[in-house]
Amino acid sequence: PGLYRDVQTYGHVIVEAQDVEGNWFREEAKELRAVALLHEYAHLDGSVFIDRLSPLKLRLVRKSWGKRIRREAEKTYSESNLHCVFATDAKTDTPT
Repeated sequence: PGLYRDVQTYGHVIVEAQDVEGNWFREEAKELRAVALLHEYAHLDGSVFIDRLSPLKLRLVRKSWGKRIRREAEKTYSESNLHCVFATDAKTDTPT
């Protein structure tokens, strides 16, 4: 979420698949529908878009993602919030 990079994909595909009843069908897709089908197929195959990035782009993504996570953590858990979280009894929610 919130992480975007350009990746190359096909703008025209022909898909052969089975429906829920096991019947084979063939579909031709272009443009956005082709991209969407390939996107979902990648998920079924167990891959996500960062798997297709070059090593350099992957390093840049990891660096920027790490910075983003740190910023959000600092915003969400300020020092006083952390003190409250760790200084309370989880069962009674009273200070220890």
